[in-house]
Amino acid sequence: MENAFDLKSLRKAKDMKQEELAAAVGVSPQAVSKWEQGGLPDAALLPAIADALGVSIDALFGRQKEELSFYDRFLQHMYGVHWRDVIGELYRIGQLCGASVCRVEKYNEFLFSHADESTYTEGALDEGFFQGRLHEKQPYFLLIPEPKEGYESAVPYDEAFVHLYEVLASPNALKAMYYIMSEQNAYFDAEAMAAALSVSTEEASKIIDGLVSINVVSQASFATGTQSKTIYQGKAYIEFIAFLYFSSMLMNRPTHFIYQINDRSKPWFDRKTYKTP
Repeated sequence: MENAFDLKSLRKAKDMKQEELAAAVGVSPQAVSKWEQGGLPDAALLPAIADALGVSIDALFGRQKEELSFYDRFLQHMYGVHWRDVIGELYRIGQLCGASVCRVEKYNEFLFSHADESTYTEGALDEGFFQGRLHEKQPYFLLIPEPKEGYESAVPYDEAFVHLYEVLASPNALKAMYYIMSEQNAYFDAEAMAAALSVSTEEASKIIDGLVSINVVSQASFATGTQSKTIYQGKAYIEFIAFLYFSSMLMNRPTHFIYQINDRSKPWFDRKTYKTP
């Protein structure tokens, strides 16, 4: 009988080295190399090998007793994607999801590689919405299913939003956030910010206090001998990039869509939380 034990293909699909598989199973790299050259492992090792590769024992020998579900096939596909490429692959899959909802019959690579800056995909339904941009200058895919109690249950009217916008609208506050975002994970103080923004230390301290109040900057005390100094660090990098992305979308609303569907029959907000005292 032909030996269908193709360990090398399964290992490469997992982006795993021989040494890594050997360590997971508890054998030497030489043993793994021997198996990949036509040898067979001890039957007692098969469960450990299958677990390390994220497959069934049947799959080790090229047999599947039943058809994999879509979700299992998706997971297998993502297992084969190098971790550095995961974001790009998920973005492409997200765009394909948008195309499928809009009943696009055939995916066309041209749409992704030749879309201009005004090209978007979008869908608004009673169950939620999605929107994505195809152009490489500002690519994104956003999917937000509607909560059971509606969007207003998730983002009710809150005066804290007003304070957020007031802080960011104060002089040099937005510049300060760009300065902080350019110094990822780096600590800074009022003097450093003042120098970066060409403002006084007093003004820099005022800006920092505002940013601390909206929870995008944290503060701590740094002690050296008998002296103590207040230092700061940004802590909302992902959230602030997302905020800027969609602020840009709000100011420059999409007008050109390759895929679009609008089948929403109810208002976006319906609980009237803005009327609550």
